[in-house]
Amino acid sequence: AKAISAAHLASQPLEAARPAAPSSVGRLYAPANGSCYVIVSSPRAAVLVVERTRCAIRVAPPSELDALIGPPGARARQCAVLAVVGVLSYRDERSLVIVTEAAERPVLGPTGITTAYVVVKVGFLSLCPDGAHVADPAASEPADATKQRLQLKALLEEGDFFFSHTLPLTLSLQRQASLGGSTSDPLAYFNADPTFTWNRVALSPLAAAGPGPWLTPLVHGALQCEQLGQVSGVAMTACLVSRRSCDHAGTRLWARGVDDAGYTANAVETEQVVRVQVADRHATAALVLLRGSAPLFWEQRGSAVKVNPKPKLMRSVALTTPAIRRHLSLLHAAYHGTPVLVSLLEHKGDEAILASALSAALASLGPDSPPVKFVPLDLKAACRAGRDQGVRAAVGHLAHYAAAVGHWTGRLGPGESLSVSRRQAGVIRVSCLDCLSRTHLMLTALALHGAAGQMYELFESLVGGAAEAVARACEPPLLAALQRMWAEAGDAISMQYAGAPHASSALGSSAACSFLGVARFFSPRAFPFAGARFCLDWCCARGCLCVWGGV
Repeated sequence: AKAISAAHLASQPLEAARPAAPSSVGRLYAPANGSCYVIVSSPRAAVLVVERTRCAIRVAPPSELDALIGPPGARARQCAVLAVVGVLSYRDERSLVIVTEAAERPVLGPTGITTAYVVVKVGFLSLCPDGAHVADPAASEPADATKQRLQLKALLEEGDFFFSHTLPLTLSLQRQASLGGSTSDPLAYFNADPTFTWNRVALSPLAAAGPGPWLTPLVHGALQCEQLGQVSGVAMTACLVSRRSCDHAGTRLWARGVDDAGYTANAVETEQVVRVQVADRHATAALVLLRGSAPLFWEQRGSAVKVNPKPKLMRSVALTTPAIRRHLSLLHAAYHGTPVLVSLLEHKGDEAILASALSAALASLGPDSPPVKFVPLDLKAACRAGRDQGVRAAVGHLAHYAAAVGHWTGRLGPGESLSVSRRQAGVIRVSCLDCLSRTHLMLTALALHGAAGQMYELFESLVGGAAEAVARACEPPLLAALQRMWAEAGDAISMQYAGAPHASSALGSSAACSFLGVARFFSPRAFPFAGARFCLDWCCARGCLCVWGGV
């Protein structure tokens, strides 16, 4: 993770300049004197110039290319750039961070399957002249900045960051389709959702210089897509995109509840997309669900002596109300409808203090507050007689709320433009104590319940009267694939927030609602892992993320 100087690029083989591949931003060049870096996307397009001496960034016309880096035959210092993370400042120097290796992943868009990329390797290019460093009288040791770069490099290469040059992954399919029907380009950087653009701060100096392919939003979360074999002449594809918010971000030890701006901890938007194709016609359905910490000011700090402490409220209901109003306003602005807040907190025991405070805070909202539907469900109590019965009862209780929120549906045929027949209005937001195991179980049940109804609707638009028979044949493999994908996404989201897989995955389905078993599993095993590797490293890396991800 040590910053790489321009001299490092001299080891690259001599290659003639060539157009960038569709999967990359272009190629990065450095002149022999190492005065700048130049990113070239194509021979006739504008180029990005990053001057090392002044750390100035500008967009230059292609006519300046030879003067900057020499003629094509002399451009020996170069490397491929798949995406640009942005510019980062440390105590000892500044770096331009680029993605040098990525793994392909299929992903579903409004009109079909396209390609996304998961970050595999990144490079740090020093923006200080060789031998120079940024002066900082408050700097303790250069090793601190080196450690920050190592931690950020490890975080970026963990396999949880992804991007695409052909699909705006920060936007749901509904929002992509809405922009696609207007004069605005959905891929334009100014259309990216800043809530899910983790490198928005690092890209700000590049965005100020001017638009270009180097402005690539990085999304943090999980991405799964599976193309199923044909069943009854129908080709099916299932996709799950989980987008973690970069506002009020942090691990479980440090980030809980809501902040004064209305953002909540562990906020993850998960979009389930199902596409069916019959001959040359296909239809797509997308459902967006949301998880996030209980919108209260609270904390739950453990110690070596007390592993599972009680939640503690940090502010009264009256002082919490303004933040809840802002949170509801954010939900209305993002999802264009009345949100449904589902709380799975226990009504008795340690969690009761949060459950009662949340009910009181929402009840105290005046008529001038954004409308909200609040559904308190004690899922632990409902599952004591059996997990399946408890989950079925909870889904049945939420069915009419889910029907009111709805989902997005689009259809496309040969020679046709995308036809949107249904739009989602609002969102179902689920929370429990950690927004992990119980929340994930509830979200999975709601998503699978929704997929069963969406299949019939999709097939009805494609095959008419045979829709019921075709849907019945296609339902088992599709729901099985979705269930696997939700389990994988749950593990990824839980690892990012808590440093351990979610309880249902770790214990198996038969023990998923045996919460005594969950406690026995996590106390001796997961907590030391989280304490040694996750919580302490987060303290050191927090400064990096504050600059980079808007934390």
